[in-house]
Amino acid sequence: MGTFTTGVKPGGAAGRRRAYLELGRVSNLPTVWSNVLAGATLAGARGLSARLAALAGALSLLYVGGMFLNDAADHEVDARERRDRPIPSGRVSAREAWGTGFALLLGGLVTLAVLAALAARSTDSGIELTGEWWRGVEAGGVLAALIILYDLQHKANPLSPLLMGLCRSMVYVVAALAMTGAVTLPVLGGAVALLAYLVGLTYAAKQETVAALRGVWPLAFLLVPLAYALPLIAVSSLAVIIFAAFTVWMLAALA
Repeated sequence: MGTFTTGVKPGGAAGRRRAYLELGRVSNLPTVWSNVLAGATLAGARGLSARLAALAGALSLLYVGGMFLNDAADHEVDARERRDRPIPSGRVSAREAWGTGFALLLGGLVTLAVLAALAARSTDSGIELTGEWWRGVEAGGVLAALIILYDLQHKANPLSPLLMGLCRSMVYVVAALAMTGAVTLPVLGGAVALLAYLVGLTYAAKQETVAALRGVWPLAFLLVPLAYALPLIAVSSLAVIIFAAFTVWMLAALA
């Protein structure tokens, strides 16, 4: 097994870039950006801005760092079951994946701190970092801790879907605090709806490898975002279209 985790096979710069892209699961980054946009919008921020783009970049670093740590934590299991992954195949060492993952997490937190510093308030006595903006950095620290906890325990922890959902929900909270300095009720409602949806979705995904459903009640979590969005139907025709399309897509995916 050691031959799959310690050495790095030469593959040139292109092969190394591909391995890093696989480890970071960068194809999923648009979902992170949409979470950032949703959290900021629910908090009251309007329009695109350089600050919002930088925030999306910071949370992208946290996400990609978490994915590196995920593969690093799973490399022994992958060596038995998924030997084509970058670490078991020898394209990247486990030590490098650990180091890169933690470095990316740190980079994300530093970026959040810079954003907080840029929102500092000038006073007669100098620059004052207001508590509202600094809470975005603190929330980012909580998110980083949840990411690490999930990566280290998700294989054996029956509550891993909840942990993963909390990671995504915290993106809403971090975005709200970083953009407006406050977490509003719509932000909390959206975060809870997202958490419920991810718990239900993860349960449904795990049923793909079994002959029959172990139970249908966890699928009720998928109804929470629909209930959350239901009031919008009365005020927006566009909301009706989006609501119907999402409902049809979700039912098709479950089928």
